[in-house]
Amino acid sequence: MQKTLMPVTVHEPTGAMDGPGVLISVIMSNYRGARWLEPAIKAVMAQTHRQWELIVVDDASGDDSVAIIRAAAARDTRIRLMECPRNLGPAGARNLALDAARGDWLAIVDSDDLIHPARLSRLLAAARYLDCDLLADDMVFFGDTPDAGGRTLLQSMALTAPQVIGLAAFLASDNGGSGLPPFGYLKPLIRRTCLHGLRYDPTLRVGEDFDFYARLLRHGAQFCVVPDAMYLYRRHAASLSHRLSADVLTPLLAAHHALSATLPAGDPALDAAMRHRRDALTWALHYARLVAALKNRDAMTTTRLLLRHPRLVKPMWQSLRERRQQGKTKDETPAPAPLELLLIPAGATRPPDLAGQISPTTRQIPVPPVPAPGHAADAPIAPLAAQLSDLSSRHHLDVLAIGPEGEFAMGMIPAAVRKRVWPDTAT
Repeated sequence: MQKTLMPVTVHEPTGAMDGPGVLISVIMSNYRGARWLEPAIKAVMAQTHRQWELIVVDDASGDDSVAIIRAAAARDTRIRLMECPRNLGPAGARNLALDAARGDWLAIVDSDDLIHPARLSRLLAAARYLDCDLLADDMVFFGDTPDAGGRTLLQSMALTAPQVIGLAAFLASDNGGSGLPPFGYLKPLIRRTCLHGLRYDPTLRVGEDFDFYARLLRHGAQFCVVPDAMYLYRRHAASLSHRLSADVLTPLLAAHHALSATLPAGDPALDAAMRHRRDALTWALHYARLVAALKNRDAMTTTRLLLRHPRLVKPMWQSLRERRQQGKTKDETPAPAPLELLLIPAGATRPPDLAGQISPTTRQIPVPPVPAPGHAADAPIAPLAAQLSDLSSRHHLDVLAIGPEGEFAMGMIPAAVRKRVWPDTAT
């Protein structure tokens, strides 16, 4: 795929890079994300792994984003700003950053998300230990919308050990009936040498990650997932309002056909996965056209689509019924209540000298041992991450973490009014 060629304003750092050289290039595409941009940048700056550069591509936002990025770059010379003169979409913006990246590894972080302080360090160590090209951790959902938190993307897998995701399984994960979580949503650490000149498809406004990862796997890259849950995915009104219009789905279906043409013939698993995905995308395109016809009050097109595809009637009526119901009900989500939280290693007792640090009503949560990067865990980590995300969405948390286990768990909490670490572990 050809690279996008266009004039771009690049603001290079003026100081020396931290450490002997850039090892991980963090790529952050931003479009009108001023509200969440500063916390996302601070999460990268807080990484325990210090050899990184952060390339923030502002995709012609028109809000305060550029000023926020410039202020961050003035504080840390590892942060680089690139400004697009016109909006390219996330794929095009990331391609510009990929071309400018100097790291041996690449990490995609969205400008409204957060990452655990140890994420880069642990993913890098695990990728080296497992010798894989794409290494992803679980994704923790959080946000200020109803039911935004309380789960992780890979929770249904109950992972306790690293797992290799082959191309057939990766493709099948994009089908709703596969029983697999959608791996295309993950944000893996990517070995630079496995790119082989590949870039994101700039025609895609959604599904660009899935398409990019699938082509990397097609070219021989090995994809692994680990139990760690260190990517915090923010769900908000803007992220949830992405409707699959015909303009979005048409290039997505074209990219699917282009990928299909490169796959080896005669593999039943690949053939089935691609056939199911093609059918799902085609069906979504028919439905998007029906929705557009209804909005435009185009009776002729609506009738023609329903006659050709009578199965569209059921989802159409379901959607209309849900819209009416949403209009009648108001969000009655209660205001967050304060909650003191004690994160303590599993099997440990509460240290007696914590008197004055916590109250008798403090909620205590046991934390399992933290496995070495890339190694098996004693128990799935996802349930704990989901629980902490849920508590964070319903409470103003005051968190006290005991020992390294508690401190690691604290990094999975999206927000808290106060976070403290008690260094000693009581056994």
